[in-house]
Amino acid sequence: MPVTDVNYHDAIFVFLTILQILDKNHKNSKLVEILIAIHFLEMIKASHKFSWPAVRRYLLVTLALLLIGLAYLSFRWALADVLAQQVWHQLDKSQMPGHELDAAQWQQTRDWLEDSVRLHPNYSANLELAEIFYLSAGNQPAGLQDELGWHDSNELALSYTRRALMIKPTWPYLWNDLFLIKVALRQFDRELTNGIERAVTLGPWEKSVQYDIALTGLDYWDNLEPAAHQWVAIAMDKALVMQKNPQPLADDILVHPNIGKLCMSVNEMPENNLKMLARYCKQPQDG
Repeated sequence: MPVTDVNYHDAIFVFLTILQILDKNHKNSKLVEILIAIHFLEMIKASHKFSWPAVRRYLLVTLALLLIGLAYLSFRWALADVLAQQVWHQLDKSQMPGHELDAAQWQQTRDWLEDSVRLHPNYSANLELAEIFYLSAGNQPAGLQDELGWHDSNELALSYTRRALMIKPTWPYLWNDLFLIKVALRQFDRELTNGIERAVTLGPWEKSVQYDIALTGLDYWDNLEPAAHQWVAIAMDKALVMQKNPQPLADDILVHPNIGKLCMSVNEMPENNLKMLARYCKQPQDG
């Protein structure tokens, strides 16, 4: 085989392999894999025989490129972690009295966050960090948000929560976050109801999840879809069961203006097994 043929095939093979490595979003990975396989066979055919030295040569080239790709990815992910730590540090600092971030610091922190997500886009921890960052940014004074031009922080937080759920669909805390963010955005739709259901069923004994669903669900009872009422009641029952001393939470429930609506819903549920909640629902009527 002429040297020019070897160089030609080597160049194309290296190009396709590097393209596969750099395809960060995996949009074209299948196509590139097929092209690499076809070209690999063409290289062997061009050698006029399926000789082991030729196969070994290209396998070694592939292995070398794979190792280079892994080293490249490791470097990207390590840098992403360093940037994420910087973001955490700034968020922690912003919570300390007298150490509030100014507009320039918030912008710098956002740049670090976006670079971290770009370097490791399918890493759930970075997506959850982005959610926390934008929720925190959305709670900053209006003047600071105007200076930065950030008026969609909660929407961005929700988008990152959805992305994180694509990676960790069974994590109840993320479903709880989705519920709370959509409540803040006043988006009382099917997605919110599904978030309540998933949070309650996936984290049946996660106390903070059940508390958030129960008490926030009571606060916005009239805004929720009817299908969501049952899940709020279930969360309330579990929240009561999990307390060693249920009286403090019971007091919050019994003085809530929507407790009557919740109790009416419990009574209408067929074959419900919410014994603890049913017990406390009787107390306002007894008093």
